[in-house]
Amino acid sequence: MSTAEELQALLDRAVQSLVIHRRGQLATQYSVASYRQALQEVRRRYAPDLKLALGQCDIEIADPSVRDSILNLLRTALQEYIHEDRVQTAGFAIRGGPSNGFPIDDLMKKLLELAVALGSRRTAALFADALATPTCGFQEFTLLGNIKIGEPIELYDGVRIDVLPTDKQTLPSHLPTVHFEEGLEGRFQGGALLVVEASVTPRFMNPRAMPHTLDADLPFRFAHQSRDLEIFNAEEFCNALSLAAKTKVYPSVQWRSMPHDEVANNWGIGGGYSWRSYQSPHILTEITDEQVGEAKVVYESLATMTPDVRARLSVPIDRLIESWGRKGHVDQIIDLGIALESLYLPRRGGEMRYRLSIRGARYLEAEEVGRRELARHLKTFYDARSDAVHTGRIDDTHTVAGQRVTTSDLITMTQELCLRSIRQVIDNGFPDWETVELS
Repeated sequence: MSTAEELQALLDRAVQSLVIHRRGQLATQYSVASYRQALQEVRRRYAPDLKLALGQCDIEIADPSVRDSILNLLRTALQEYIHEDRVQTAGFAIRGGPSNGFPIDDLMKKLLELAVALGSRRTAALFADALATPTCGFQEFTLLGNIKIGEPIELYDGVRIDVLPTDKQTLPSHLPTVHFEEGLEGRFQGGALLVVEASVTPRFMNPRAMPHTLDADLPFRFAHQSRDLEIFNAEEFCNALSLAAKTKVYPSVQWRSMPHDEVANNWGIGGGYSWRSYQSPHILTEITDEQVGEAKVVYESLATMTPDVRARLSVPIDRLIESWGRKGHVDQIIDLGIALESLYLPRRGGEMRYRLSIRGARYLEAEEVGRRELARHLKTFYDARSDAVHTGRIDDTHTVAGQRVTTSDLITMTQELCLRSIRQVIDNGFPDWETVELS
């Protein structure tokens, strides 16, 4: 009898004698049928309350001989990965957990959960596949803050943007449980979700192979499952999409999720994900397919930059994006001032207002008339920037190219100028600013 056949027979016997009860003040015993219904419900849709309740359930085998037989089968099948009756799994790499591994008993309970939800035969086959395949698949999710899209978009092989439903009852089951942060659930509804297919190797590991210091590299190998690119950087794509759409796009919520049916996802109901969140209002700007296409061009250019050039662009890009996300004019102008100074004036010294206007005009405009107008624009902006920094106040109107414009218009015009500058550096690299100034 094969391991899968033996496990199937044992799981059939185990399910017949399962005792399922909820811990705590609301201690309740569930039938196998009601437990199965609840498991299938949390697999079908986003149900955080039900997921939380299931996470408080204990599942035990009433027949001790069956329990011992399953544990012994697992010890034999996973012999090379076990140390002191504990095994490390890919669940640690995705979700975290004890560095000395998980008790074999936890893995048995995962198999019992799967047996109830899927049946013993399917569960035994999943375990056999897990033993034969060292690589474990998972997904990386990034909720793109501030934006929505009309239709799902495939960016690359293994990388896509999904459209989340507006109805909470139809949200997907892989969303993280977020009871502890009020209002976060609303961010999911109607949002744009960046999905990256990924994998980690190995699926099982002997706890003795784990490092003993916090700063040591974990012995797991991560990869993105794409034929188009080796690695995908979600944060950098947010930057590229911001530049393409002229709005602040950021990772509002990020998490990793393992499939419900993954044997190594042994964190129980609701486990298998890690996440971080960024506070923000839930305001959605619709992004077009053309803007997403432009973002890919920008992303690919950023990805091929040398680390030194990308580092020099970091502050200009970050501050321009922040200026799109700010509400107050003073903060916007200060952000833009920092962006332009860090771009055009990497070395301090000299008359900064003059040098910024000269470098910007000569870098962006070829004709004398255009250079003169752009230089006056930059000088006007720099005066407003000085007022914002030193007094916290800005005049209501300003003179640009012989016309009076509002502060809001001045900010928009300067954002466009800053974006042009950044895009030109992205396309052509940084020039020698001294040469530009003397040209």
